Amino acid sequence: MLDILSALKKSGAPVLAVSAHADDVELACGGTIAKLARAGIPVHHIILSLREIASPDSFSKEALISEVYAANAAIGIPRERVILHDLPNVYPKPH
Repeated sequence: MLDILSALKKSGAPVLAVSAHADDVELACGGTIAKLARAGIPVHHIILSLREIASPDSFSKEALISEVYAANAAIGIPRERVILHDLPNVYPKPH
């Protein structure tokens, strides 16, 4: 990881994380993202779907969006580097 960190810092290139759902990146590689951010490497995150269908009914869409930004901030991605889309979840039809 140190060689990658050094190379990224030297290049000045940002890192882009893309996830299908709001919590995918935080759960799958949040530690790595946090380490990159702490090293001063700009990290951007594109989220394709809020996945509201999986959220408790008591969660409003506004609360879910607020949680998304808070979770990203916790791992070092500021709000202005989060792009949040609201694409619908699509489930395959059973055969």
